[in-house]
Amino acid sequence: MPELAPKNQTIASTPRSAAAALVQKLRDADRETAQTIQRQLLNSDAPSSVSALMALIEDDALDASIRNLCSDTLLDLENAWSANDETLQRWWDSGDLPLMRHALGQMGPKQGDIIDSVLSDHNHPLLRDAISTLVFDFDDVALLPRTLPFFRHTKPEIRAEVSKTLLTAEPFAAMDPLIQACEDMDASVASGAFQTLCYYPSVAVFEQAERFSTCSNEAIADSASNCLFYVSEDLRGAAKASPRLTRWLTRILARLDTSELVEDLKDESVDTKPEPPKREYETSWTETFAAFEEYFDPDDARWNTRRSELRTPTWNLVPEAERARFVRGLLRSPEAYLRSVATRAFAAWGKVDAILELMNDPCAIVRKS
Repeated sequence: MPELAPKNQTIASTPRSAAAALVQKLRDADRETAQTIQRQLLNSDAPSSVSALMALIEDDALDASIRNLCSDTLLDLENAWSANDETLQRWWDSGDLPLMRHALGQMGPKQGDIIDSVLSDHNHPLLRDAISTLVFDFDDVALLPRTLPFFRHTKPEIRAEVSKTLLTAEPFAAMDPLIQACEDMDASVASGAFQTLCYYPSVAVFEQAERFSTCSNEAIADSASNCLFYVSEDLRGAAKASPRLTRWLTRILARLDTSELVEDLKDESVDTKPEPPKREYETSWTETFAAFEEYFDPDDARWNTRRSELRTPTWNLVPEAERARFVRGLLRSPEAYLRSVATRAFAAWGKVDAILELMNDPCAIVRKS
């Protein structure tokens, strides 16, 4: 059995071949050890850990905290597969809270009725998870505005989760509730609100951020100052772009130009380091699929640095005679990352059937690519 790595251990130090065995150590792990294992599993992202984690999530004899940690780990793995609608319904109907929580983490608009039922119960044990589920793919769904009243929830962790969920969709209706949330007595709620308001350039947001940038609470002041910087930059650009907007911004234009906090942050954001020289990528792997497999071996310590090379437009260097082997090999790869970048290769080669096959891939990262 593999020994646990220290917290600062590097990605390459955890063999991917040991991932499934490492998962089993979670059964009897204390909180700190479990979190160390979680970091190792996320760093290795081995396909073999997926089924092992799922087995622990479904084991109702295990402590709920371990099962939830396994769920969080699995949902963050690149190689994780997405459960189908029938499986999600079965997990939800089980009445087993950790399994229901895992189901919520994979639900989308098609499961809107289930999510809505949880949002309707302000005391539901999975309320926070239901709000978190709305962070992606719910931009045009009526459920997202349902989260706004939860800024008044009695539990700060629920109020903080709303800000996180609104970060990606940025609905206009959320601006005023977010501004009010900046005054929350809980620092995590106020800081989270300012983080989301970075993407709401308006006079009201500017004034709220300016007000709290000198707050005695360091976390809130830092988040407010960061928000002030980004909103100020956007408003400056707006003032330059249109005379009408300049008139709208009249009352704060002087402060946009003279705010010491904004200028200090702007100075800190400037990267004075010289640009690194452009890297010359290896192309010998394009000659044969065998060479490709050897060069992009996920068990090689250089996997995490080499895989970025697959984003470069080199697929047309693959000889016509080798492309059929590449198509077969990439479609069968256990690595979700390789299957996701394969869409670029298939597009370059006009392999429409192969792209259509990947649209049914069990991993969301592949389907979206």
